Amino acid sequence: MHCHRLSIHRFINENIVNFYNPGNHSQRGGSVPLAAAKYAIMINDSIPGPSVWSTVGDVVNITVNNELMSDSVAVHWHGIHQWSSPWSDGAEWISQCPLEAGGVSSYVFTVDVPGTYFYHSHVGLQMDLGLVGPLIVVDPADPHRNLYDTDAHPLLLQDWWWDPVSMLKAPKFLDFNNLEVAVLNGGGMATSAGSLGQWGNPSAWGNGTNTSLPESTAGVPTPMGVNGGASVGGSSHAPPVVELQGGMCHRLRWINANGEFMGWQVSVGGHNMTIIALDAANLAPRSARSFSFYGGNRVDTVVCLDAAPGEYPILMQSVDQLSPVCPWWPDHCQYDVIALIRYTAANASTPAASNSSATVSSSTVDRSLFVGLPYSDHADMMRAPAEYIPLVPVPAPPPTKSIRIKVGFLAETGPSGTKAFGYSVKQPFILPTYPSLFASGGCGQANHTFTETIDDENEVVEVIIDNLTDIPHPMHLHGNHFSVLATHFYVESQWEGDFGNQTLCPQSLAEHGDLRWSTTPAAYRRFWGCTFSNSSADRARYLNTATPYRSDTVVVPPRGWAVIRITDWHSGAWLFHCHINHHAVRGMQFLFDALPHSRPEVPPWVDVRCGPCPFTFAASPASPPTAALSGLALRITVAAAVIVGCLLISLALLASYHRNRMHLYKALSTATSNQGKVASHTEPSMTSGQGQNAGSHNGPLSGPGSSWKSKVVHSESSPLMRALQTPVGVMKSEGPLAAGAWSGGDSDTALAVGLSEGSGSRLLTHHQGDMSESGLMETPAHGSTAAKAAAASLGGPER
Repeated sequence: MHCHRLSIHRFINENIVNFYNPGNHSQRGGSVPLAAAKYAIMINDSIPGPSVWSTVGDVVNITVNNELMSDSVAVHWHGIHQWSSPWSDGAEWISQCPLEAGGVSSYVFTVDVPGTYFYHSHVGLQMDLGLVGPLIVVDPADPHRNLYDTDAHPLLLQDWWWDPVSMLKAPKFLDFNNLEVAVLNGGGMATSAGSLGQWGNPSAWGNGTNTSLPESTAGVPTPMGVNGGASVGGSSHAPPVVELQGGMCHRLRWINANGEFMGWQVSVGGHNMTIIALDAANLAPRSARSFSFYGGNRVDTVVCLDAAPGEYPILMQSVDQLSPVCPWWPDHCQYDVIALIRYTAANASTPAASNSSATVSSSTVDRSLFVGLPYSDHADMMRAPAEYIPLVPVPAPPPTKSIRIKVGFLAETGPSGTKAFGYSVKQPFILPTYPSLFASGGCGQANHTFTETIDDENEVVEVIIDNLTDIPHPMHLHGNHFSVLATHFYVESQWEGDFGNQTLCPQSLAEHGDLRWSTTPAAYRRFWGCTFSNSSADRARYLNTATPYRSDTVVVPPRGWAVIRITDWHSGAWLFHCHINHHAVRGMQFLFDALPHSRPEVPPWVDVRCGPCPFTFAASPASPPTAALSGLALRITVAAAVIVGCLLISLALLASYHRNRMHLYKALSTATSNQGKVASHTEPSMTSGQGQNAGSHNGPLSGPGSSWKSKVVHSESSPLMRALQTPVGVMKSEGPLAAGAWSGGDSDTALAVGLSEGSGSRLLTHHQGDMSESGLMETPAHGSTAAKAAAASLGGPER
């Protein structure tokens, strides 16, 4: 099996960015126009953070430095199952201690399921402030490989707010229902509230044969600022442009990293899309004019750019509430945001991928493969889940345990605003004071740390989710996929009706989230839902147990319900929560404590010292997984071993040389003494750099650790890099991808070298572009004077 060990360094920093174009690296801090200045939390000073590209089977080791002034952080690897590494899930107070300001932590996990993922903060509303980035796991044996020529275009969409925390505290002034700016790959998109400007209604774009759309930015609606108003402070900008090569079929990986906004309906002017995967699970290909996805969802599509070269709109229409023109129907949405796809002629030499120097000259995809595919004018997993059919359907096994939860709001406020719930008990979830993963006997767990314990890995848990609100809730499970058996509306056509005038929901099934809502002003009487009857007849009528799609996120319709089944349990503490951040922080979540008596052994670099509880595991720990090394990784390891061996031998010879010289000096001194003369000699000493180098190989040459500092040395000027260049080389994914192959070794690849006492050396390759980075073996260690001096001795400041 393919396996590389990827060592990647991320630092989390804060800065001022241009609100309307936060991905613009040239505008940071004082260079940002005052009227556009916004505080942001970033990864490696980028919004979004740099993409992490890996290949299925890789062991990924990501070292995170928290460079924030005061806030703690935790980074969640959204969708990664974390088999045998539950401490790397990244949920603060659930699977890890908070990473305090100035601290360093390592996340180490195997990417065992290919697909599209992303990483983001799991602390408060930090995700809304920019802490998010793509994570891609490539499959060299991708069953859809014959449908596309290139695969290197993650498209990460964010909602963007001036100050989400103040909105949470004072929604009467501006709330999360009013979009401020949408961002695609760091570029602010032109907004058009309630109007499609000069592009026209997307229903007129037909089946992809209409090429009469404008082909220059002259036809783009004027970029707008807040809520469709004029741009502010001279910060007008053109919409972001995705550069692609014409005549090719491109795999586009769409990532919905919305923190607060519900979802988007996506279409590409003049082109159909073929949907091939949802949430890192392969689907039977389906053609669609547009699709909807919600916070936490990832949709993989293929778009063949066979129309006339030019510019075509990427139109994203909000799937929003509280608007009479958008009652959950396609093409009737409140906000429209626009980006562009620009492509050249088929024979142009445009690079096919921004993270690869490869160029594809002609398409190899047989277009007849797209003929006769099932077609949806609008694909929506919330409204029509049966249209999402797995590539290899697996029937859902019958449940062995059933849980019924309710999601909704209470008619009372707490520290984060209106209280929410997401469990069988209508009370907010409260985070523990010690990570649940490490706790035993309930230590540090609050009364409202609502937890379902799973003791059998073969348990089949059915979860019925009743939505007692008028908005959808994307419910995300950490650590696992599940089967989506059904989602259902009862009252879609009367979604704004209050509890008293609904007609489509039987009175016996209608339920308020809080009975106190029935006596409040009419605006709040909408917080009710039509629950699942769970009768034998309705189970047979609605539940698809034969071909359910697999996902880690289910979108529960407004005033409706969803039914999922979870199998294949593995040990860990796994949150199940709404992926609308302000709903989660208000309490819309609960916890699965899976196989608590079979915890894997916690590695020594994992911090378990926070909180009031002693650290213990209930059973004999298992060893963490070790993947077999591929040829490249083996060459790297062998080369490292040879280098270390040579260094050790050199040190031994050097020590022997000094001992022999001392013996010689002593002999000479004795001889001259005997002749009545006194000889004096000053022994030559090592330089400080040599001393640290010599003393730095006392530990293993791989494995995560804690604080370290480094100096970046360009490969062409580093003797060490030149010595390693042959075994290190360029790391690329194995497989037939020409344009989709990712690379960590181009002209701006650098080697970061950190030397530290008692724990060996650290070798890290770092691709400084925005799209990919890959690493080789590393040995992080606690920050030490020796490490800092060694870094400084290389000729530059610590980083």
